[in-house]
Amino acid sequence: MTTAQTQVAITGGSGGLAGVNAQTSSYTAVSGDNGKAIPFNCTSACSLTLPTSVPAAPWTIFPSNEGTAVLSVIPTSGANLYAANGANLGTGSLNPGMGVSIWSDGANYHVNQGGIITGSNVIPVPVQSVQNSCGSGPCGITLTNNVTPGDTLIFECQHGVAGDCNVTPTDAQGDTFVLKNSVLVTGNFELRQFVACNAAGGPTTITSASGGTIMAAYEVSNVATSSCVDAYTAQGTTSNVNSLGTGSITTTVANDFIFVSGATRSGASVFTLSEANGYANPVQSGLVASALHYAGFTGLKASAGSISDTVSQNLGTGVPMYAGILALKPATTGTAFVQGDLTVTAANGQQVPLHNNGAVGAVLTSTGGPGTIPQMAAPYNPNSGMTATQVGIAGSATTITGSKPLAGRGSRETTGPTT
Repeated sequence: MTTAQTQVAITGGSGGLAGVNAQTSSYTAVSGDNGKAIPFNCTSACSLTLPTSVPAAPWTIFPSNEGTAVLSVIPTSGANLYAANGANLGTGSLNPGMGVSIWSDGANYHVNQGGIITGSNVIPVPVQSVQNSCGSGPCGITLTNNVTPGDTLIFECQHGVAGDCNVTPTDAQGDTFVLKNSVLVTGNFELRQFVACNAAGGPTTITSASGGTIMAAYEVSNVATSSCVDAYTAQGTTSNVNSLGTGSITTTVANDFIFVSGATRSGASVFTLSEANGYANPVQSGLVASALHYAGFTGLKASAGSISDTVSQNLGTGVPMYAGILALKPATTGTAFVQGDLTVTAANGQQVPLHNNGAVGAVLTSTGGPGTIPQMAAPYNPNSGMTATQVGIAGSATTITGSKPLAGRGSRETTGPTT
């Protein structure tokens, strides 16, 4: 077997790039966006609404999701949004890191969809989070949606009494939770953090045998299924402070998922916690038991190296605090749901288009002839296995395979294996 690098370039549909119209919140496209890239950087769910009057063809836009939340794509009333295989998508959605090209035929909208590819640039994605409060144990917290097998779970327990969170949590799926950050702020509260790599999946309720006044649980996808924690540290202080640093960790690989949490014990005033790196804030507990506050924050670190954060509170007076940081490693090899047509560039430089219309488990083959665009008739399923094989180019065969969504966007290149 010989090894070489074959570039898989994700290209858009028709129309030239006419500029960039960046967005940080929901946006309604207009006819003047024709040919433009429209990157969205939203920290909470937002939407792209297609023009209320369907533009005449040719009209193409290139939206991408650069943020941390799902981007919905909504066609105008009376018009449809069709996949490449002709399926009516209704309202579409782009997960963080994904991109797509959308074009108009004058009456409806169409999406140029690509395929699932294997790549090394795997991006962890936060899937869901939930917070609960209760008194004496045992206490439980249930994830809103079924957990995807192989994902990672983070569980945190904060209580005002020492020892009430020091029992390892369990769930009915048999997931193994391992203690990571654990800080006792003497005389005030404790916070303990547990991580379960490679979750079994399905309906999941996490139970702590002891009481936990505040519990929070998070699901993260595209994380390494073995030894998923890269680094972690936490700090606590009994002094009355307005902010507290997490301490510094050093990540060893690119695209670590960064999880930061903060906690305080104070009087009955309501306030919020924030952090310095600008991460998303999926959980903010407010005030529990007239004393405890908790918040969780999520982000990404594009390159390996040191990272720290600072958690702050806006009560107006100092309080005892906790601040912790945890890094989860991305899957070492992963699968990508890539929106956009795929073009394989072989060793001799020839571009071979691979256009995926769908069949689950099917093989998509191009012999490298000019203009060869193999078609698949069955409906596209982004959560099932698919293999695309390019043969006959300089005596090599490139296999692109995968089974699960991961980040990918227009005009991105990734390396595929060559055999």
